[in-house]
Amino acid sequence: MAAAGASLKVANVWVRYWLWVVVGLVSLVGVVLYIFPRRTEDLFAWTIGSPMTAAFLGASYWASIPLSLLGSFRRYWADLRIAFHGVGVFSVLTLVATFNHLDKFHTSSVPGVIWIATYIVAPFVIFGIVIWMGRAMGADPPRIAPLATWERALLLLISLGMVPLGLALFIAPGWADGVWPWALTPLTGQAVGAWLVGIGTVVLHICWENDWVRIAPGPPAFALLGVLHLVAVARFNAELHWSGLGAWLYLACLVGFTAIGLYGIVKCRRLGIRLTPAGMAQRPLAPAQAS
Repeated sequence: MAAAGASLKVANVWVRYWLWVVVGLVSLVGVVLYIFPRRTEDLFAWTIGSPMTAAFLGASYWASIPLSLLGSFRRYWADLRIAFHGVGVFSVLTLVATFNHLDKFHTSSVPGVIWIATYIVAPFVIFGIVIWMGRAMGADPPRIAPLATWERALLLLISLGMVPLGLALFIAPGWADGVWPWALTPLTGQAVGAWLVGIGTVVLHICWENDWVRIAPGPPAFALLGVLHLVAVARFNAELHWSGLGAWLYLACLVGFTAIGLYGIVKCRRLGIRLTPAGMAQRPLAPAQAS
């Protein structure tokens, strides 16, 4: 919390430029994987035999857009760092998965080269920014709209479920057989696991920030995540093992993420936090009273 008269830590313009680069990259990957999940052999960095898996990955990339896009309009580091920590963890895991299965990648194709180059560079840039901004002069703005105890408890439970599950998939992808709602290969198991850990880290980061103003880009991302994944399930429902409990738990989690995201959007609006570029650029001095 900033002391009286202390200067606040402002994000460098290069931080915003990086977020715009991220928006462009994940938008493109999302188009390929979510719109054309059956054409990964020609359009993507590696061939994904399962359209459901391709759509899962594409939906996850697209759902991350609000974190970076809305964050890029924010002035203070504390208000946009939600777009860094979880994404950084995801990028490291994806880099490891890439080199674990490099023989599966189209290393002579443009998408393959871009993928490998991106995930070699991204972790260093992301954590370089985190360290750089952490050492920068200035204090964080005060927390003015803390989450309710039950809100933080719910998010903590979600994180404590997603991160261990994601790590299990990443460390032992074969463990997914009979547990995950559809079939995964060792590479796609690690890719899915990386996303679960990354999303769970974002949720945990929200608990740590404990301020609706700081975490405002999160709810739109969660709502979009739930909706896009639900549409993917509707498109490729034949791939899911509906005879097992896993598919129904997965469906329930997607509905839950959608509901949490919509709840957060409404809560932000009631607190006077506008989820628009102009709204993100102006930090409220005090929250409106939520009703």
